Amino acid sequence: MNSDKLAVLMKGLVGGGPWMLVKGMFVLGLFVYLMFALIIVRQSQIMNETIEGRYNQVVRLGSWLHFGLTLFILVMAVIFL
Repeated sequence: MNSDKLAVLMKGLVGGGPWMLVKGMFVLGLFVYLMFALIIVRQSQIMNETIEGRYNQVVRLGSWLHFGLTLFILVMAVIFL
């Protein structure tokens, strides 16, 4: 990366103020939370294969709803921030 591109990048970050950094960190945090929600879905699938119970479908539905809501919030944050 040459110095001209770096200068443009730094000017954009400084010109946007500290809020650009805050917004970027917020979106990054939501992305990490999305990965956590994906892990919850995977763990609930493994649990449902291992343990047979009355509420397996409820747990599976809850994990997918959690993942979907997390994805929706991440998309809304990217659009509005």
